[in-house]
Amino acid sequence: MSHNRFWRIAYWLLLLSWLSAGALGMMGVHAGFVTSYLADLTQPAWLYVFVRTLAPGKRAPGWLARTVGATPERAALVLFVGSTLTEISQRFWPQGVFEVGGIHSTYSHTALVLGSVTLRNAVWVLRTKTLSPD
Repeated sequence: MSHNRFWRIAYWLLLLSWLSAGALGMMGVHAGFVTSYLADLTQPAWLYVFVRTLAPGKRAPGWLARTVGATPERAALVLFVGSTLTEISQRFWPQGVFEVGGIHSTYSHTALVLGSVTLRNAVWVLRTKTLSPD
């Protein structure tokens, strides 16, 4: 599998996962892991793929790619800090900006960290190893 194909598949799977989890949560569906933690795992990872412009044909706005996505480390740090602040804000502002508020929990933050670390490690592995062509 080529790098381009891998990132295209990752882009769409991550996007569909976090949008589905968000939609179910907003509809009030209680689906355990899916509605509680799936978005915490997949949304920061999708943002990373997007701002780093890793998926072919899926380009972040130029200023976003130049500032946040300039380096893997900067993208990971900015997205982690932003996601962490979102989780912390749910503790002090449970209703949030939207009608449906999130739930702050240790598990939610752990899911966010695991998703971020897993993606960063996947990027490192892909940068150091060559994937075979299609």
